[in-house]
Amino acid sequence: MNLKALKQADYWIGSVLAILFTPVVWAAHKLLRRDHTPEIRGQLVVVKILGGGSLLIALPALLALRDRYPDRRLTLLCSPAVKKFAELTGVFDDYAVISTDRLGRFLLSCLHVARMVFRADTIINFEMHSKLTSVFCLLTLARNRIGLTLSWNQWQNNLSTHSLFYNDSAPIYLAYAQIARLLGGQVPSMEEAARRFRAHNGLETPRPVPAEFPRPVLALAPYCSDLVPEREFKDAEWASLIRRSHPEAAGSLLILGGPAERERAARSQDALAAALPGWRVVSLAGQESLAGSARWLTGVDELLTIDSGVNHIARLLQVPITSYWGPTEPYRRLAPFTERARETVVYRKCFCAPCVHTMDTAPCRGNNICMQQHLAPQDGRAAEAGWVIRGESS
Repeated sequence: MNLKALKQADYWIGSVLAILFTPVVWAAHKLLRRDHTPEIRGQLVVVKILGGGSLLIALPALLALRDRYPDRRLTLLCSPAVKKFAELTGVFDDYAVISTDRLGRFLLSCLHVARMVFRADTIINFEMHSKLTSVFCLLTLARNRIGLTLSWNQWQNNLSTHSLFYNDSAPIYLAYAQIARLLGGQVPSMEEAARRFRAHNGLETPRPVPAEFPRPVLALAPYCSDLVPEREFKDAEWASLIRRSHPEAAGSLLILGGPAERERAARSQDALAAALPGWRVVSLAGQESLAGSARWLTGVDELLTIDSGVNHIARLLQVPITSYWGPTEPYRRLAPFTERARETVVYRKCFCAPCVHTMDTAPCRGNNICMQQHLAPQDGRAAEAGWVIRGESS
């Protein structure tokens, strides 16, 4: 099942079910009068099916809940891709995994997951754009069902016991933190979350890069999820950006990615090696686990990336980063560090951006002008045009 099919099923089936269950929920609320005090008395389930990077954005809030309820069972309801990110957090006790690749597996995994989370005490739905997940949370019969309500997803008000309004022009990490505070948690700083992330994964000490890789050693995270692939650059565009930011004649470039990107990364390796003579270009895509990629990141001189899950891992490792943004807005997704961050965020506000979660299909249909404008030479007019560069690169 591709992302488009999942979205269509969510819209049509989810809309019908949300309408049908609304009067049932209203009647049950009036008749049963359950105690909905916002505290966790049993199993806590967090729902995040798509977007492993978003789970890392929520890490301070998740740590707050783990600290507040150390003896409670924390379960993550997720897809296999998100589970890989979740295992790096050290927060969850177990995982209820929904398969999204084929319809048959999807239905069977839903039945298995339903048994794992049925009658959980509290369920937090981080999938605020999904109707089906809201209905699923209702059917677990959890005592408390917590969700985020936007101006256009009022079904959350009907299906949740605690529906928190979220203005989606605000940073999403503030909404995650508010949920943690509702349940009595004290949200740690990004510095503390990063320290605990490194400690859990044994990454306090940088990994030495093998001597055969000439300096500078750059990591490249050029891929993102299927949700608005317009975030990505073409190989030739990456070559142009690297020549501009690193004019030195030699260095090493490590391409990161998962098993699904192995073939793409091999093509990128050939294209970038041809475009950057003197640079040693090596693809690690599909050869390292996500934890293995994180270990490589600790030893590189800089990460070049788009809005990707790897970007959020690198922020927690506090390695030097240059990230390029377009269809998504960094202000909404990057929680600030109190201490100086070795991070450069490049974003130019465009008339049609951000479009993620606003349009099912990017209005440019692949002609990602919001990203292409980063290729234009920067000059004195850049500030007037809306360039935002935060942090320092070293």
